[in-house]
Amino acid sequence: MQVSYHHVDKSNALNEFVEEKMKHFSQNKEKFSNINWDISREGGLYKAAVRFKASGKIFKMEGKAGNAYASVLKVFRKMKSSLPRKIKYEQRLHRKHANLF
Repeated sequence: MQVSYHHVDKSNALNEFVEEKMKHFSQNKEKFSNINWDISREGGLYKAAVRFKASGKIFKMEGKAGNAYASVLKVFRKMKSSLPRKIKYEQRLHRKHANLF
């Protein structure tokens, strides 16, 4: 996992926060690989963006907020709400094809 910063000072505390959240998140979800976090400041807002590979697909999600920690949390909320639907949909398609034969 890589965390990169643009127009934001590098922070060990923020790195640990992202790693801890990612570790907790990945215990309950699919295996992730090629995880790249970009934390930047655009105007008055902080933007957190993550790119990763799961279930053979590449995902990109981002969130903006007033501070860096809140922007990272927005990304995790998006991941939590969108990933289970996509994975369940793929599993459901697989089951439908199996029933057709």
